[in-house]
Amino acid sequence: MIVPMKKVSLVVLDSEKKESLKALRKLGLVHLEQVEGSGPVLASFKESQAETEKAISILAEIKAPKKAQISVSLAYEQTRDKVKEVLSLSDRKKSLFDYINQNTQELARFSEWGEVKPEDFKFLAEKGLFAYMYEIPQEKYALIPETLRTMVVNTSLKITRFLLLSEVSLESRPQELPPEAYEVELPSEGTLQIAE
Repeated sequence: MIVPMKKVSLVVLDSEKKESLKALRKLGLVHLEQVEGSGPVLASFKESQAETEKAISILAEIKAPKKAQISVSLAYEQTRDKVKEVLSLSDRKKSLFDYINQNTQELARFSEWGEVKPEDFKFLAEKGLFAYMYEIPQEKYALIPETLRTMVVNTSLKITRFLLLSEVSLESRPQELPPEAYEVELPSEGTLQIAE
């Protein structure tokens, strides 16, 4: 006679799972079937665990002096708050590094131009003189026709930096300008402000 099997749910810690399964196999009383949990509460705990592990890895990168190491016991809510704070500070640090990197690249882009202030270009435009920054290989500068008004700022590393001057706002690049000339966009703020 075959006796119908009853279902039994066993909740076992991951760390004790192997030992528990071995002991149950030896008994031969149960047929094991692994069931993964699901639901919003479990999803919330998994997300919380992932955030906590990320915060721990961030904190593990910090080299603190041995004397400064302290052991603190926190309640669950305090722990969640600290995890959120660590992740927030890590994101802030990353965004600051990105900001510094962008500013460093922007300063490198204008290193040969000297101090550049967008407000000076705006002031000139209000007075009816529009200036546009261009760079061109030194040997190609002579190809710019005299019909275009230019002013050389400097020449270095075989590149000539010049201002294209106009009494009207230019909506597009002048056709007479050699194709080797490329416009240098103004920075969002003055180079001295970027450097600060």
